[in-house]
Order: sequence, then C-alpha cells, then structure tokens
Amino acid sequence: MAGNTEKTKYYYAENWMANIPDDALLSSVNIPATHDTGTAGVVEDDIPQVSITSCQNLYYDEQLNVGARSFDIRGNATKDNASAADVKIIHGGDTWQCQEKDGSDLTLQSIFNTSLAFLEKHPSETIILTIKPDDGSTIGMEHAVAEFVKNHQDKVYTDGDIPSMKEARGKIVLIRRFKLTQNYEAWQTRAMGLDLTNWDDVSYRDYKYAYKTYDDGKNRVYIQDAYNTYDCDIYSKKWEYIAGTMKQTTGIDTSHPIDSNSWVFNYTSCANGIPLNMTRDINSDLYKDKENCIDNRFLGTVMLNFIDEPMSRLIYETNSNMIFEPKLPTPEVEVEYGQTLAEATLKGIEDAPAGAWVFKDADHVVTDQEVTDQTKFELIFQPADNKKYKSVTMCVPVKTVKKSEVVSANATDEMEIQEIEQLQSEAIDESSSARRIVVNAEKKAKTYGEILTSEDLTFTISDSEKAKLLPGD
Repeated sequence: MAGNTEKTKYYYAENWMANIPDDALLSSVNIPATHDTGTAGVVEDDIPQVSITSCQNLYYDEQLNVGARSFDIRGNATKDNASAADVKIIHGGDTWQCQEKDGSDLTLQSIFNTSLAFLEKHPSETIILTIKPDDGSTIGMEHAVAEFVKNHQDKVYTDGDIPSMKEARGKIVLIRRFKLTQNYEAWQTRAMGLDLTNWDDVSYRDYKYAYKTYDDGKNRVYIQDAYNTYDCDIYSKKWEYIAGTMKQTTGIDTSHPIDSNSWVFNYTSCANGIPLNMTRDINSDLYKDKENCIDNRFLGTVMLNFIDEPMSRLIYETNSNMIFEPKLPTPEVEVEYGQTLAEATLKGIEDAPAGAWVFKDADHVVTDQEVTDQTKFELIFQPADNKKYKSVTMCVPVKTVKKSEVVSANATDEMEIQEIEQLQSEAIDESSSARRIVVNAEKKAKTYGEILTSEDLTFTISDSEKAKLLPGD
C-alpha cells in the first residue's frame, strides 16, 4: 500500500523537547510513541479499516513530524552477518513485510537514515528505538545494530544508563530485545541499550498496571503490554490495563509505586480483532481524559496505535508544567568512625543539579557492622530549583569508614607522628572495663618524625560521642 513518495522536509516538525530542562531524566518525560512503527504500509494488506496488521497510518518520517519520539521496531534479519539494509521491518512472526511509501521493502537502514536526517535538522530532540527480532536471525539483528553503532558513535547515546535530556539531545537512544552473543568494547555494549530480552517472559495479563521487568540496581523498566488477553469485549478489557497504568504513574494508585530512575512503557495496543476498530475507542477515551490522568503528571512513554498530531500533542503538551525527576549520580558515602550520617562525606556528586543531599536518619551513628553488611540508608536529594525538578529518595550504603585522627581517652603523653595528617591510637586495654570514647585530635604544626606531646593537641568530642558519657566522666 504505497503512500505519498515526496521526501519529508521536517521543517514543520514541533521541537517540543527543546523546552525540557537539561537535567531532566529522559524517562521522566511524557513521550508520545508508536506501537509497530513500520506498519503504515504492509505487503498484500487491506486498508486500515479492515486490516489485522496495520497499526499506523503515518509512515515513520510522518510520525516524527507529528511529535512521536519513541518507536517500536520489529525486524527480520535475513542472514547472520546482516547489515541494517538486510534487516526487513515486519509485523509479527508471520513475517508480514512492511513497506516504504513507494512500495519498496522497509528496512532497518531506512529507519536509521530517517532518524539521522531528522536529528540533523532538530538537534534539540532525541529518538528512542526499541528493536526486537520478530523473525529471522537474532545474531544477524545483533550484527546489524552493532555495525551501525560502531559507524555512528557520535550519533548514538553511549553511556548505558537512562540519559538526561541534555545527554540525549541530537542522538538515538537504543533499547534492545535481544541478547548479545559477541564481546564488544565497553562503550559499544552500553550504546546498544538496556537489555530487555525478558520482555515477553512476563504474563502481563496478570497485572493491570506496569510490571517491573528490568532492574540492574540503577536503571529500571516497567512495562504494561497486555496485548492478547481478551475473550470478548476487547476494548473495555484492554482499557483496564491502560487506565491502571496511568493511575499508577500519576500516583492515584499508591499500591504499585514506581521507583526512581525508571522507564515506564504503557502500550495501548491489542492483538485481538482489527487494530483500528479498537483504537477508535481507546484514542477517543484518551483524548477525552476519561480517567482524569492526563494533565501535568507523569505518564511515561505512551505507545499508541494510529498516532496523529492531536494524539501526539495530547501527550507531549503535558510536559509544559511538569516537575521532572532529575538525573542523579549514586553518591559514594564516607564516614569517619563515630560520625553520624549528617557528618558523612558524599563523593561523585559534582555533576548533579544544584541542591541539598539529606539523610532521613541524619543523627544515626554508622557502625562497623553496618559497613560490613552494606546496610542502606535513605538519602534525599532536594533540588534548588523545585519548579523544574522533584525531590528524589534513594537508598545508599556506606562504602568506607575512614578511621582518621582518632585517639583513645587514656592516650600517653608522648606519641610519635607516623603520618603527617593522621594520628590513631587504640591504647585502651581490651581487658579493662573502660568505655572507649572517640576523640578528634587536631595537631599543631610539626614536621614528620618529631615527638608529639599532649600539649601539641587540641582535643574535641563530637555531640554523638558526648551522648555516651555518664555523669562524672
């Protein structure tokens, strides 16, 4: 089913991502997206009104132009050493071949070329491609994607974690639904995207909300993709899953919370019946905001059938008054013996947005056992600009205990400096009944090897240690 073959100019495309703040986590943006992206034209298919395979009526470049930024790419690699040109875009395991506007076969190379051309003209935007082998050689799919990444390193996001908006601008962000069988350089492995190979291992029909399918300890992915679960009134059944996920992301449903640093995909599609028939009802109810969820709250990436400009705008315009989750590093926490969490040193936060880092249990004194057990403590980031960014709570362990400048209460009068900045003595006899109180000793200027007496030290006791003293101590 060939369409208008005139080359898309992109000049009228909306640069809506230009208004997203740089430090916003890309997954915290409400993104219009398309399910089975390549199915505007399918070989030997009928018109969409009666088609069981067409899920879109706009071609890929047209979807970009109306504001879609995340895409569901299904492929058939025709050989093991395939390039992107050898990967045919298809629909389903029955290998329904998708077509270009001129009736030729749509390929992964065409998807990549169109993406690069669009980003060249719109560097404020990003394109998210989730790539799945629906048929053919999985090894060939891997080879094609790896080859593209290697040849376009500057055009692909390569850091592996969910990016910030700034990191993603002008780049393709890949997500893969296939395993890697070859060894690559570390950057190339990261660039090939989060590994969502287990996507289809989940029985999504059992969860009327987005299920956490992926968690590597830092990045998480929640998916609602209940596409084949209905025996009768498929529209109303599918709507329960769509609405349930929107209530989850917006916080109406508090029983299934979304972790920080998470991507959420909410699929509005279903494999039963004629896609367009069901979409008429679903898109209409989304547009009318049937569940009162579509405002400036978090929706995630909404995977639509038969996207058009009004549906796309419905989703991305919710970002105009959004408060986004910022992309944050996971700090490395250091405490000295006897310090509270409030006194801890946080490392690795230099590139974080401006703001304060506060432990929930700030007065807690960290023990050696908690360090050994890698006990995690709640750490809250409070952004300086709370009109753009929301507070984020994470759980972090104390990585190291730096035992420095510690002397015991019964230290001797004369001690030799062994290190120019640190002094430590553990002189209390373990068999005695004396309680060990940690005292900080600040030394006066001395050179290495000089004898140090108690007169050369200024002793201080932290509030947490004072609390251990008994009356008369």
